[in-house]
Amino acid sequence: MINLNYYQQDWADQQARCILELVKFKLYSEFWSDVKVWRWENCREQGYVLSIENKKWEQLNITFYEHRNVDWIVAFKWIQETCNTPNINTLPEWVFENKWDIDFSVDYWEFEKMSDWIIKQINNHLTKKIKKENE
Repeated sequence: MINLNYYQQDWADQQARCILELVKFKLYSEFWSDVKVWRWENCREQGYVLSIENKKWEQLNITFYEHRNVDWIVAFKWIQETCNTPNINTLPEWVFENKWDIDFSVDYWEFEKMSDWIIKQINNHLTKKIKKENE
């Protein structure tokens, strides 16, 4: 018998897993294979980091998880190239100064809104224009 509480469990919270699946579903036909998925672990905040590079070789990282103190799903983003898992210890100081330093939040169970925001950030990042050398 399979215990559904632990089926394919990587210990991220269930809202983060739902958001990840929605983003994966919505991006699958376009460029999901270009997205790196990492686990975000910060004590009680268990979620994911999505990373993708644009044509300028800039790596956008977006992390999302359930906030430890309130019933929100939160996300923040930053540009940082890394081949290792981005985590709380490798972030530039200006990205995450404290637990309230976030770029976007939604109420509990509003994972559709969060997935749409993440996809918008990825699309914006991928469509950045490359400046011509003369500019």
